Amino acid sequence: MVRIPKQVYRVRISFLTDTLGLSPANSEVYQRYVKKRLYEEIEKLEKMLRKKKLSEEEREILERRLERLRADSEVEEFMPEVSDRLSVFARDRDGYLIFKNYQILGYFKEIANNFYKGGLRNKISKYVDIYGDILKDVYREVYFERNGERLTQPDDLLERPLRAYTPSGYVVSIVISEVLRPPLELQFDIKVVGSKSLHDITGDLLREMLEYGKEISGLSQWRTAGWGKFEVKEFYELDLDNPELNGEKPKRVKLKMKS
Repeated sequence: MVRIPKQVYRVRISFLTDTLGLSPANSEVYQRYVKKRLYEEIEKLEKMLRKKKLSEEEREILERRLERLRADSEVEEFMPEVSDRLSVFARDRDGYLIFKNYQILGYFKEIANNFYKGGLRNKISKYVDIYGDILKDVYREVYFERNGERLTQPDDLLERPLRAYTPSGYVVSIVISEVLRPPLELQFDIKVVGSKSLHDITGDLLREMLEYGKEISGLSQWRTAGWGKFEVKEFYELDLDNPELNGEKPKRVKLKMKS
């Protein structure tokens, strides 16, 4: 088996503006949405693996990612049963409010697609993954926290009209979203796999991409309209090979920002 190089960066962000729930509250709708995205990603990886010009390292990385996605496709996502017109924050099985790891990965893909060249979006799809806490093997769940405590309830509900055109004319409906307000934080880990011959995704680059969350586009719904903006409070590399690493005091590697 090929030994795959990897780097892991721990990130803590603090929200500057209110954040809206993103997930459809209807469980059946949500399951279809998640499964559709997973199957699309699986199909894309299978297509990549059919290419003949892949190094042994690259093939190993893609096969491992494909195995993870196939396992995820068999897991039923948990969502509370509430109104069809309500968009909510996802919950874990204990009722804590969470962001899904693929929602944060989607942020990086969106920023790469809008502001970077050189196929960075595709590189992120292949070589970057998000963990809620890699030291505790928490993969999907990224927990919302306030003053160090996990949250179980939104702060408010936002109602707004949605105008849509139909064959019989314009129709206005009311949509509702759960709201979380600052102070509010998320902590997650970014894992980058593969050698420098495959990609140029560095800690400096990832840190730079997170800066767009403060200036341009945040997380979740209405992110381009000022909702869900955030700033980076912590960003450092985890040394997973350090035998003294205990999750509380990991070795920090200073990263230099581009000027």
